Amino acid sequence: MCSVTIIIPMYNSEKTIERCLNSCVEQTLKDIEVMCINDGSTDGTLNILKKYKSKCNNIKIINQKNRGTGYSRNQGIKAAQGKYVCFMDSDDCYPEITAIEKMVFYANENHALICGGSARFIRNGRIMGRDDHIQRKQAYFKENGMMEYKKYQCLVGFGRFIYQREMLLNNNIFFP
Repeated sequence: MCSVTIIIPMYNSEKTIERCLNSCVEQTLKDIEVMCINDGSTDGTLNILKKYKSKCNNIKIINQKNRGTGYSRNQGIKAAQGKYVCFMDSDDCYPEITAIEKMVFYANENHALICGGSARFIRNGRIMGRDDHIQRKQAYFKENGMMEYKKYQCLVGFGRFIYQREMLLNNNIFFP
């Protein structure tokens, strides 16, 4: 078992997947598994994944017919070895190399089932301010500490959290 499994579904992601994978493998927490679910890509995505896997022993690849992101994330949850799982889209990246390590530390320290941080949105190479984004109220934490997860959910925000895998499985929590 490892600390965290990062689950990344992808479809025709050859233009963005390297930045995404770099932000995962460069994390200061090394006890991670990067679960790449190739969802029937027809471009060079699978070749890029194989190249990374040959260099990084913590990258796992699930290659499947196109079934969609929800199905792909669920496959990742089921195959994950991490105490925690987190989700990333193939065109996203972590804003800092300590992101996963900090979330795991605070989750363990506070016995939290879910732990996360504020989102950082980038448009045209510019980091958007808190007032620039339509879902800003749910995307940014106002304070540190324990709070209700439901207050910070938003359509694109679940990727900034880690979730205790056992809690998801025991409560049959999966993507539609």
